Amino acid sequence: MFETETNCIDDRREDAPAAAVPVRTAIGTAGAFCTGFVAGFAAAALPMLAVLSRSDGTQTVFPPAPYFLLALGVGLFIGLAMLAISTRQS
Repeated sequence: MFETETNCIDDRREDAPAAAVPVRTAIGTAGAFCTGFVAGFAAAALPMLAVLSRSDGTQTVFPPAPYFLLALGVGLFIGLAMLAISTRQS
């Protein structure tokens, strides 16, 4: 009785597909970086929509250039963090 059950289990193991192994490609790592960069930049730059969506009667004042440099820096930081996380996963 137990012998036939073990044979069935062994047969299933031979027929089972191999474990899925994530394939690291240049597109995968570049995609992770780009996704993180866009997410970080958008998080820092989207408050500009509130400034731009005011009514026509108010004066629109854009933030200074360092604000945009900070948004780029946040985007680069989050993009690099996502890149590091995607390359460490196994």
